[in-house]
Amino acid sequence: MNGVKHFKETLEFQAIKDRILNKQYLMLCFIKEDKIVAVIAIYSKEKLSQLFVDPNCRKLNIARQLWSAANEICIAEGSNGNYWVKSSTMAIPVYESFGFRLDGAKSKQDGIVYYSMQLVP
Repeated sequence: MNGVKHFKETLEFQAIKDRILNKQYLMLCFIKEDKIVAVIAIYSKEKLSQLFVDPNCRKLNIARQLWSAANEICIAEGSNGNYWVKSSTMAIPVYESFGFRLDGAKSKQDGIVYYSMQLVP
C-alpha cells in the first residue's frame, strides 16, 4: 500500500508548500466565505495533478471554474492544450465534462486504482 501512503504525503502541508513554490506547478484555489474550498494543481502544463473540492461545495460548478482558469493560464503560458490525468472512479464524470476521455482500462499501482484520461484539443 505504498501508493496510499504516498498519496497522503502529497496532502501534507510541506508537500503543498513545495508544489506552490515549484515553478513546474500551477496551483489555484477557490475561496468561498474566507475558506479554501477547492484546489487544482497542474504539472508542467500537461498533467492535471490534483483537483479537490470540499464535499459540502460540490455541485456548485467550482471544479469547472478552477479547470477553466487553470487551462486559460496554461494556454497563455504556451501549453498546447493536451492534458492527462490519473482519475479516480468517482472523478471520471467530472473530467469527462471538461472534455477528457478514457485512455485505457482500469489500472492499479501500489494499491491505488485509477483510470488514465486524456484531453486533446
